[in-house]
Amino acid sequence: MRFDKTGLADGEFHTFGMNWDEEGYTFYIDGRKVWHSTGGGICHEEGYLKISTEYGEWGDWVGKLDIGDLPVDWIIDYVKVYEKLPARNA
Repeated sequence: MRFDKTGLADGEFHTFGMNWDEEGYTFYIDGRKVWHSTGGGICHEEGYLKISTEYGEWGDWVGKLDIGDLPVDWIIDYVKVYEKLPARNA
C-alpha cells in the first residue's frame, strides 16, 4: 500500500493506531481509518510491539531517502497498548 503526500511532515503531532482482531489489521492516522488488511494471514501467536524508523526496499511507500535530509528527529510522546479480554459469563 502506498500513501503519497500524507501531509504528516507538517511539524505537528499525529496519532497512529492499529487494531488487530480476528478479522484482520486496521490502521488509523489521527483517528481516521486509512487501511484494512484483506488478504488473510492473521497472526494468532503472541508478539511484541516494535516502534522503529527502519528503512529499506520495502519502505519506498514513504518516498526515496535523501541522505541530505539526515539526521531527522522522531519524537514519540506516548504509547498505549490495550488487550481485549475474553467475555465474562454472568
